[in-house]
This record gives sequence, structure tokens and C-alpha cells, in this order.
Amino acid sequence: MRTLAQLTSLGSLVAIISLSSSVLTNCSTMRKVEGMIPEVPEIILIGKKKTPENTPITPDLKNDVAVFKLDVFGQTHRLVIQLYPADAPFTVANFQENIRRNYYDGMAIHRVIPNYLVQMGDPQSKDPRTRAGWGTGGLETTLPAEIKLRHRLGTVGMARLDDATNATRQSSGSQFYITTGDMRKFDGKYTIFGQVIQGYDTLQTISELPADENDNPYQRIQIKATHLDRSSNMRPEDINALQRKTRRRTVEEMPARQDGLVKRTWRQLW
Repeated sequence: MRTLAQLTSLGSLVAIISLSSSVLTNCSTMRKVEGMIPEVPEIILIGKKKTPENTPITPDLKNDVAVFKLDVFGQTHRLVIQLYPADAPFTVANFQENIRRNYYDGMAIHRVIPNYLVQMGDPQSKDPRTRAGWGTGGLETTLPAEIKLRHRLGTVGMARLDDATNATRQSSGSQFYITTGDMRKFDGKYTIFGQVIQGYDTLQTISELPADENDNPYQRIQIKATHLDRSSNMRPEDINALQRKTRRRTVEEMPARQDGLVKRTWRQLW
């Protein structure tokens, strides 16, 4: 993508107008300023605004972990999420129902930001031909806000529309994000319903993949399969060890190019 300076030097006013128009009409109009956390929550949103009618209200307390099998460069990696039904019962019940009916199977991760987050859950991502619209789809429902918990590494939260159009902060019924960096700035604004207990290193690697201007990774990372299990069958990773690893990763410089692709840059549009 040309910079503003390049376009100006070419005297291409038409190109500037065209670029601004295409960016502003995109679903991800807010971009992360390099080295800063976005001031707006739109970076982790998207859901349809319609009250659910048949979503289960009572969560399954026995099967309290969700297991995702991810296809990463042809190899299967496992991601295990501890669910928090006591803190977000409606959200957990909805998430469990999605998994039971294999709703997430075949979807792709559609947003990655280094040392920040990984986002998935858009059914449009099952079809590579709809790539330009990934991040705008999902169940035509919203879930009531269940905002109690704080963000830490590996936190799993539901995406949602911004406050201007969603004053009650209802969550998407489909899309969710997982933190790979410090997102404490958003404490008290999003429904947190789970925590990664296995597979955090895989997520950290995925978050650093080269991506386009919509933070959509060029390499397709697909959800192969999902199922529910019991936490008693799992051995959680050490969160303190994860924090140490992330601090080391934070001070590392991202290379200018990865796999021959120009490094992403973020700029504030307004």
C-alpha cells in the first residue's frame, strides 16, 4: 500500500480520495497506531444486533473446557479454553451450543495483531471467496453483557459492536477474541468467558503472522474441529511462564519483511 507521501509526490489526488473511500467503507476502519493500544474498541468487534430467542441459558458445568484443533501450516495444533460458567453463564451456554453443533468447524482466524489479539468466529471465513468481508459476519443474535472479569494473557472474550450503536454492550453470538498482549485498557467493557490453558504459544505465533490491511493473515489458519471436555482431563499451562515469554517477545523487533511480504503498519485515520 502506498504511503500518503508517495501519493502526494506523484500528484495523484484521485488516488488519495479513492484510498480514503475504500478504507472508510471497510469493516475495520480503525487501525492500531504502531506501538499503541487502540483507543476505540471497534478493533475487536462485529456481531448482528438482534436479541436471541432460542439460545440456551443454562451452561453445561461438567464439560467446562472447549478444545479447538487448528490447522497451522499443515500441522494440527490444539487450543484448550477453560470456560467460566459462573461468571458468564449465558455466554458460556451459547458458546457450548455453537461447539456442539460444529458451528466453528471450517472457519478461519480472520484477525491477528502481534502482542495484542487473535480473533475468529465469522462463518463467512469458511469461504475464501468472501475474504474481503471476513469479520463482518456471525450469528444474527447478540448476547446480554456479562462483564465481570479482567483481561490477562490468554483471556477469551466475546466481540461486540461499539458503544455508539450498542450502549448496553451486548456481545456477538459468534465472534470471539483471545488476548496475546496487554489489553487491560478494555477491562469492564467486554464479556470475558474463558481462559486459554493449553496452546498459548501457538496463538502467540499466529498473532505475528503477516497480514493485510484488515489484519487478516495471508496464511489461512483453519479450525479443523472442536469439542467439549472436562477440565479434570487437562493440565493447564503456567500463566507466569506465559507472561515472561510475552515480555521477551514484546521487546523483539518485528522484521521489515516476513515471507517476502511487507510488514504491516497501522496508522490512525482520524
